[in-house]
Amino acid sequence: MKQVTITHGGTIRFWGIWFGRPMDNYHTVTSATLDEKSNILTIKFDCGETCIVYEPQGIVSSKNTFHIEDATRIIWTHYYYGRPQTSENLITSVYVKENENTVVLTRSGCLNPGTWHSDSTGFYAVEIC
Repeated sequence: MKQVTITHGGTIRFWGIWFGRPMDNYHTVTSATLDEKSNILTIKFDCGETCIVYEPQGIVSSKNTFHIEDATRIIWTHYYYGRPQTSENLITSVYVKENENTVVLTRSGCLNPGTWHSDSTGFYAVEIC
């Protein structure tokens, strides 16, 4: 496992899809490890959130920016805010790159479960704004 340094915090987007409202929340990375054998990056955040990035390409990390240019799949898990951090309150969002311009988002464990297609043209796979 290789440690990845991520010092930039902020609001998160996955292929242009904001987690929450734009610039409405702030996430701080507590750890990030890259399993070079499986090519999976796992990022943990300060409120119990986890971001798992499969086949990340183009990781850019500095004091003022963090993004991953592309990936094949992203799994974002977090607990329903304001409720106890239990398995019943865990929300999972799975983003799968269907083709060059389309991402499929499947969300479970929340008030609005379902599947959506989104245009990912011009967006990074993961971005902390």
